[in-house]
Amino acid sequence: MELKSSNKETNVKDGKTSYTITESYDDNSSKTCRVREAENGFVISIEHSYYEGEGDKKQWRCEEKTFISKTNPLAEMKQNEKKQTIDKTDTKAVAASISSFISGISNNLYI
Repeated sequence: MELKSSNKETNVKDGKTSYTITESYDDNSSKTCRVREAENGFVISIEHSYYEGEGDKKQWRCEEKTFISKTNPLAEMKQNEKKQTIDKTDTKAVAASISSFISGISNNLYI
């Protein structure tokens, strides 16, 4: 699987910032990460779309995970790179989960 295209987008609406990072691959799969600022935190959505199977049994799949964090996970990810341990009850666990899920995506998360 080779990276075909990558797109980063930042939007500000009503004083709240949202970030979207999408990568497409030569096998027609894609990975998207969205971080949207809410009234009292951040909503994080991670989507992975791909084909599974061969021939007549080939099916389109879409996996999506949604997280809520009180802190900006992009800022947390930058800080967590310097740390080795993460308290799983803290919102930093969200950043770690994003980081592990998107490990296949190039280092484009730094907006």
